[in-house]
This record gives sequence, structure tokens and C-alpha cells, in this order.
Amino acid sequence: MRVSVTCPSCAAKFTVREEFAGKCVHCKKCQKPVNIPDDRPDDVYRGPPLARTGLSSTTIATNTKSPRRKSSKRDNGGIPLGLGLGVGGAVIVGLIVVGVMMQSSSPTLPPPPPARMEAAVTPVQPAPIAMPTAVAATPQPVVSPLQPVQPPVVVNEAPVEPSPPPKTKAKPAPPAEVTLPDLIARVEPAVVRLEVEGEDGGVLGSGYIVHEDGTAVTNYHVISGAKAATAIFADGTKVAVQGYKLVKPRADIAVIKLNLGDKKIEPIPLAEAIPQKGVDVVGFGAPEGLSFTTSTGIISGIRNADVMAEEVGEDLDGTWLQTTCPISHGSSGGPLTDRQGRLVAMNSKVHTTGQNLNFAISAIDIAAAMAEAPPDFKPFIPSDLKEYESSIAKKGLPEEIGTPRGNQLLAGLKSVAVVDPLAVLAELIDPKKLISSRIQARAKGALEHRNIQVVAPGTKVGDGFGLMVVVFDFEDAVRKRSGTQTLVARSALLCRDPEATGRGSKMRIVWKSEEKLGALPIPTLIRGQIPKGFTVEDKLLKLFNRFEAAHRIASTTAEKSDGTKETLAKPGAGSAAPKKTAPGPGF
Repeated sequence: MRVSVTCPSCAAKFTVREEFAGKCVHCKKCQKPVNIPDDRPDDVYRGPPLARTGLSSTTIATNTKSPRRKSSKRDNGGIPLGLGLGVGGAVIVGLIVVGVMMQSSSPTLPPPPPARMEAAVTPVQPAPIAMPTAVAATPQPVVSPLQPVQPPVVVNEAPVEPSPPPKTKAKPAPPAEVTLPDLIARVEPAVVRLEVEGEDGGVLGSGYIVHEDGTAVTNYHVISGAKAATAIFADGTKVAVQGYKLVKPRADIAVIKLNLGDKKIEPIPLAEAIPQKGVDVVGFGAPEGLSFTTSTGIISGIRNADVMAEEVGEDLDGTWLQTTCPISHGSSGGPLTDRQGRLVAMNSKVHTTGQNLNFAISAIDIAAAMAEAPPDFKPFIPSDLKEYESSIAKKGLPEEIGTPRGNQLLAGLKSVAVVDPLAVLAELIDPKKLISSRIQARAKGALEHRNIQVVAPGTKVGDGFGLMVVVFDFEDAVRKRSGTQTLVARSALLCRDPEATGRGSKMRIVWKSEEKLGALPIPTLIRGQIPKGFTVEDKLLKLFNRFEAAHRIASTTAEKSDGTKETLAKPGAGSAAPKKTAPGPGF
């Protein structure tokens, strides 16, 4: 860009390059020195000329000429008249910029023509150039006033999806429930009827296949005393039981080996956890010799070894499932499955003193026995398979009869369950319960008269709990009449001692007694008849009066030790107080 200059000596006009502004040059006509005024703003770059790379938005009006304006001549500074045109030039530049912006927003309109201006005495000064800084600026695109401003290009990048979480191994879903007929068709081929031969006769039970090689499981009490056994399948196939791999008498488990030969059997799978209370279950077995019978029920309770000892009267190991699934003799050792066909327990015991009080050893204990069993089997030898007596009442417990500790336990009784461990025998010889029902009723009446709550066997209770065991059996009569025996009633009271230690040893015998009821022909009782003149009421009354007297003495002793006076409990509502009679023999 050039600057117009007037020589003050000869009034000659000439132009010089912009970089001579503020310097002294010689007039081209008279050769006298002429000072070139420097009217640029203070922030304009005064270094060497910059290379011209194009027009930017800050230099749009650089080459436009402003209209001529009058100026006052000054001799002392030679300031050009164009200095006063800054405002007008700024207006022109603003109009051009607005036109460019309108053109960029409406690309269909033609660009406005450049403004036509007369030549000015002094050209419009270029827009100031910003001083460079130490930080490099991002290059700006060159914008021409004749071209629309292009909008920035937006690159649509694909959204970055979050990486999926690490995959974990999912547990397999449990098998689906099947209909009962389908379940029977699936399970029953692996169920066997066991016919066991012992030194004292034959025993009937059940079992089931748990491995393709012929390994099966049954109750220990089914094979105790065995010298040989045969397994019969639902299709009628008979195979020999070769022997046993492992027996656990306290859990009533026996792992046995069958000689399957070429017979292929699909084993029953075992459940991996204890089922919840209320789960539907299906039992398989041969109750009373009726082979391959199926029954249904639910899990009504889960009992550990301590509960079985203290509340059921059975000294056993393992976890036991109480179930309402009906079972009888011959069902022992049969599988108890869920509705998916998995073995959850093995039917083992039934209590006939109540209704649907059946117990089965859990599949967890069965799996532990299978894992412990060796690969080889042992032959049946009766002397190696001795009977295990699990009944606490029959095997005997520590006695605390009449001792200070026994009196404390007896006086502290709050609830008692009445049980008959020989109920199976009672059902065989007394099917109409002509004798057993009387014994049960008299025992419960004596407890209620002493203000002791009677609870069902298997009820969860705490301290102050006891078991009253009542049984009746026969002795040979004095008169040797055929089929006539002496009927004897026996009872014992077991109390839970919270200070005792050891499994099954928390129960203590604190009272026991017996009474002969008289001679009775067994066939007559089996037919549901009792001869005229035969009565048991008075003798049963004597038996349980002894219990009431023992409880009264224990309560009096305990109250005296506490410095209190005994207050006898009154009979409960609806319960008849038994007659007070003299203590019978043996008191």
C-alpha cells in the first residue's frame, strides 16, 4: 500500500510505500527532504513488511478508496487529509461485513457489488495487524467478501458403546416340574423292593439306585443282621444284593451293591440343598408289602440331631425332614423326591402316636455317605451288622429319679409330649386302640391336672420340656392258657436338662413306673374285643397317680428352697381330675 505525500517546498505530490511512514524522503521534483507523517495507530505492526497470503476478515476494506474530504493544510506535520476519514471508512467496512454475513446466511442471494468511491487524497488505512504472541494461534480460513462463509463441518462420529461387563458363569437352571405320572415313570424304574434274609427271619424294605454300576442306598435298619438280600425291580427283574460298601447306623444309611449284570438303570439324582418347608414331595416304596406304591405330601419340618433326641426321642445323627407323605413298614429305605425328580431324603421312621409324623434322612447326609463309601463291597455277615437302637427310651438314659437335680427338672416342667415308641407293635395287637388309647388319655389327663401343657411330638420347645413315654406289652401269664398273656403298662418321664452336655445326653429320666393290667387273650384283642370284667381304668389311674405324687413332691421341694409356699394347680377347664387313691405297690 502507498501513501500520498505533498512536498511543502514545491507543492509537488507523490506517493511512497507505507513502510516509509514516519521517515524522511526526498521530493522527486525538488529533491528537498520531506517528512512522511505516520498516522497509523500505536498498536499497528511497524516491523518489516509481511508477506501477503490473502485477504482476511480483518482486511476486507484495505484497497477501498474513501471519498475525498477537505482538509486543513498544516505545515508543521504534513498530516494527510485522509486522517479525518476514519469514521466514514469504518462505516463502509461495517456495511461490507454486514453484507457478507447476510450473504452467508442467505446463500441464494447474489453478493452485493463493491462500493464505488471517488479517489481520496489519502487512502483508507489498513486494518491493524495484531502483534504476534508466543502461543501459536490456530490458522483461520481466508474469507472472501465475494464468497459465502461456509458453516463448520460436523463429523458424526459413531457413539462409543460401553464395554460389556465381564461374563460370569451362570448357575444352571433347576429342572422343571413334571406331572405326577411323568415323575413316577421317571423315578420308579430305579426303585427296588428289598427282601432281606436274617438269622431271625425275613425283613421287607425298599431302596433305590444311585449309580449305573449298581450302587444303591437303603436304611441301615433294613439290612441290620442280614446274611443275604434280593432286589426286585418294577419290571419284575430280580438281582442279588452282593453286599454293602458303607453303613452309618446313627444316620440309618446303608450303601449297598447290586449285581445289575447287563441291566441299564438311570440313577435318581440327589438334590444339592435342603428343601424349604412346604415343598411338595413324593414317596416311593413297598408299604406293608404293597410293592411300588407312590404317595404324596409336603415337607412339614426340618429337624437336627438335637431336636430328634430331645423332642422326638431318637438318638440319631444328621438332618431329618419331617414330612406328611404317608409311609408304613416296607417303605423304609424308599426315596423321597421333589416334583423335579431329585432325591431330597430317604424315608426312615414313622411315629404313630400322631398323624403324619414321618421322618426321612436328608439327601445331604446321603451324598456324604456316598462320597465316603469305598469302591469295593463287603459281604453280609450278621455279626457285623448289629441292630442299632435309636430309641432313647429303650436304650436307657442317665437317671435322676429322686435326686435334687431330678426334682428341679421335674418341678420345672412346662410342656410334655406323650410318645409311644412301641406304637407299631401296639397297632398290630390292638388295631382298634382299645388299650393304647386309654393309656394315652390317662397320661395326658395326669399332665393337665398338674398344669403341664401337652404338646405334639416334634414341637419346637425350649427349657422345661419333657417326654412322657408310655408303652404296653405282654408277659407270660401265670395261668398257661393258650394265647393268654399278662398286659403290662409302663411309663417314664424324660426331662431336658439345659446344663447337660453331649448329643442326646440332655434328656434325663426323672420318673418311671409300671403297672400290670391283667391277663388277656391276644387273639381277642386283635379282633377288637375285650372280655367282660376286664378293666384297666383303675390300674392306669394308680400308675399315673404315682406321677402326680412325684411331681407334687418335687414342686414342694423346689418351692421350699425358694422360700415360697406351694400352690397346687387346679385342673384345667374341661379336664376331669382323677380320683385320689392310695399309692400302689412300687411307689
